[in-house]
Amino acid sequence: MSTATMNFRLDQEAKDAAADVAQAYGFDLSSVLRAVCVQMARTRTLPVLTNYREIPNSETLDAMAWGDAFLSEGRKARFSNIDEMFEAMEHDESC
Repeated sequence: MSTATMNFRLDQEAKDAAADVAQAYGFDLSSVLRAVCVQMARTRTLPVLTNYREIPNSETLDAMAWGDAFLSEGRKARFSNIDEMFEAMEHDESC
């Protein structure tokens, strides 16, 4: 089997952060990228990790807390979109 070299551009901050993650799992960045490419070739899919969760920002956390309180008080409402919900939150005296 012959080998090929891949080159691509990535900003230094992203590369350093990715290398830190790889190292935390005991790998070097090249090995991780090679494994991703091999998996893509074998499965013909993109290896998306479903166990990754972003930490919600403060606005989302506030909305979640408001929604929990709203429902636990037995209150009911329907919103056509997220803007309507945020507007209701702004005018809710319990917030």
